[in-house]
Formats: sequence, structure tokens, C-alpha cells
Amino acid sequence: MSIKSFIDGLHIGPAWSHDNLAVHPLIAAAAGKRAYLTLDEALATQSFRVSEISKSGSVPELKVHNNLSQPVLLLDGEALVGAKQNRVLNLSIMVPAQTEMNIPVSCVEAGRWRHVSDRFAATDHAYFARGRARKVAQVSYAMREFGSRSSDQADVWGEIAAKSARMSARSPTAAMSAIYEGSQEPLDDFVRAMPRQQGQVGAVFSIHGRIAGIDAFDCADTFVKAAPKLMRSYALDALETAPPSVNNETDSDTVRAFLADIEGANVTRFKALGLGDDLRLKGRDFTGAALEVSGHIVHLVSFRDGLHEIH
Repeated sequence: MSIKSFIDGLHIGPAWSHDNLAVHPLIAAAAGKRAYLTLDEALATQSFRVSEISKSGSVPELKVHNNLSQPVLLLDGEALVGAKQNRVLNLSIMVPAQTEMNIPVSCVEAGRWRHVSDRFAATDHAYFARGRARKVAQVSYAMREFGSRSSDQADVWGEIAAKSARMSARSPTAAMSAIYEGSQEPLDDFVRAMPRQQGQVGAVFSIHGRIAGIDAFDCADTFVKAAPKLMRSYALDALETAPPSVNNETDSDTVRAFLADIEGANVTRFKALGLGDDLRLKGRDFTGAALEVSGHIVHLVSFRDGLHEIH
């Protein structure tokens, strides 16, 4: 399935907003059923775990042990806590059933390299949208130029340090999780306020009237599972922007134009680390990625290049 075919199968639902974050639901008329588990579902079993790659560990890599009979979808930007230091996933990966493999990650806790647990645990958040946008672009560049799937680790630490300072979040280990903990109540308000529509497989998010990004999936059930983490990642950026304007919402024509831009993106295809293919998207003013498995887009993410200017 092409990016264009995937987007053509979506229609835009009625917009919803809370404070200065607006959400345009993306509805699929024929959203399929998933044949995989999400990270949280898999970690809840005793047959799936994520650990350091060895006793000594490696900052940009973790090991996944999937002893389940189903594949597991790991989402770009999902956060993992524990082991020697907290990490976020560099890209979306479909881990095959009955497989052990190393996966690329970025550290989001610069001040710790100390063992606290054998396994990683999932969290209720992902890398905040501004940092995630930069990381998507960095990983795409690394794939094209070097054949790796690495981020700019120094930039990741710098983004977290700057955000921590702006939001007065303090952590002895410079952990990103402290930013979320310091804003837990307002972030929970965003999550509770967000409506879900039948057949909704994704959303376009805008902050203070400007499109920030899109996350969309192959089925509604996956979006339901991912939505709270994604909402918190965009809402954390929204919390530090200017107060809402009189007209906070992005109109549907602007959203359609954004989707049309993504349809026309330059796409570079790579064999994925797990199942399927990794598609990297680049346009005039946006960057993104998609995971395609068995000819179907499982996850599409894209960000406006000017996301860092929304404040």
C-alpha cells in the first residue's frame, strides 16, 4: 500500500480542542483487525521483555526477547524506564514472533548509568512531540547517509535539558520522565478530555492554531491503545506555548492540505529491522516515517518542520 492509498482511505472527523491543543480525528471506513500486540500488552505477559543488550550495556541499543506467538508493535518515541537508564524508541518496529533482536534507542536520562532493574517497564508517555520530530529527521538522515538508525544523542539530551528548564522540572539524573511527572495533572486532563470516535485510526494535532503532526495506524484498536501516550507527548508541548487565541482550531482545509503534502512526499524505502519495510518521508516543510508490513501501512507519523517554532 502506498502512502497515498493509506491517506485516501481516511476522512477527517469533527475537530476537538482543549486549551491550545486541537485534534482532528482521522476515520477509516474499513479499518482492519490487528494481528499483533502493542508494547504495553506484550510487557504485561511473562513471554516478552526488553533488557540491556549485555551486562555492560550499550546506550543506543536494547535487546527485545519476544517468546510470544504474535508479533509486537513498538512505536516510534515510546518510552521505556529502568535497567541502566531510560530510553525512547528511535522508530516503529514490528518484532516477529519467537524472536530476539537488538533495537535502536535514544537515552532520555543523561545522568544515570546504573542498574536498577533487569527489565524495562513501559510508561504512560512518549518522547514529547518537539523532540520526537527532531529525532525522526535525525534517524532518516542516518539511514540515508550511514545505513544506521541512530539519533543525534547530544541533541536529544539538549532538548530534554532545555525543556526541563523551561518547565521547571528537576531531576537528579536529568530524566525526561520528571517533566511528565511535574505536569501530570494537566496532562491527565488532556487525556480525559480527548474523545474517541468509532473507526478512528489516528489524528492530526495542532498547537495554538498551527499543525504539529500526525499519527495514524492500520486499525482503530491500535490507536485506542496508543492515544494516551501520543496525547501526552503533544500536550506537553502545548502546555508551554502561549495562551489560546480567540480562534484556536486549525480548519479542515488546512488539515487536508497537510495530508495532501504527505501524499506527495519523497519516499525512501528500507528493509525494516523486524517485519516489513521502513519508509522515510520528506517534503518541503515536513518529515516523517511509516512502517509497512505485508503491503499495509501499520503506522504513519509526520511532523511539520516548524514545530520547534510553536511557542
